[in-house]
Amino acid sequence: MRTIIILLLLPVLLLMSHARGAWPEPVPPQPLLLTITSDRQVYEEGDRITITLTIKNVSAGKIAVFTRYLKGPHYLLGRGDGVCDIINSKDVRIHCGLKMEPTAAAIDEFLVLAPGEARTYSFNLNKFLEMAYKKLTPDKYRITYYYHGMAIPGVQYPWTGKITSNTIPIEVVKKGY
Repeated sequence: MRTIIILLLLPVLLLMSHARGAWPEPVPPQPLLLTITSDRQVYEEGDRITITLTIKNVSAGKIAVFTRYLKGPHYLLGRGDGVCDIINSKDVRIHCGLKMEPTAAAIDEFLVLAPGEARTYSFNLNKFLEMAYKKLTPDKYRITYYYHGMAIPGVQYPWTGKITSNTIPIEVVKKGY
């Protein structure tokens, strides 16, 4: 008898716990896939570090992407959002990139990606570090890139949100090693 009562009450209890938010809402899939690679894993101090970034529309609809973020690291003033994390072996973050106002976007800086379409961009990471008066000293680093979607008047198919790339390891060694 107890088993029957428990079996009858179980669906009610499950519905009540779901209604109270006991289960997290499912996270919708990200519409964009962001991947980065480097031209090699070990660099001598001062060597050019080329990062290649690929952004792909994995949704069923068109999406407009802000290309300035894809051509090199930027740091958004006022929001504290960086688009490139460089973290050394001591877990210290190194800020790099150009500082920009988040509203300083032009319509011609947006590109519409069709479903399944991808674009690839490469940039010299050292150039953006130098703009922030920094350089990578001998150490091991982890690099992660972020894309912040934005919408401005006149841009069709905008997407707002943030996606994170894969993380790649690189190592900087002293010259001649």
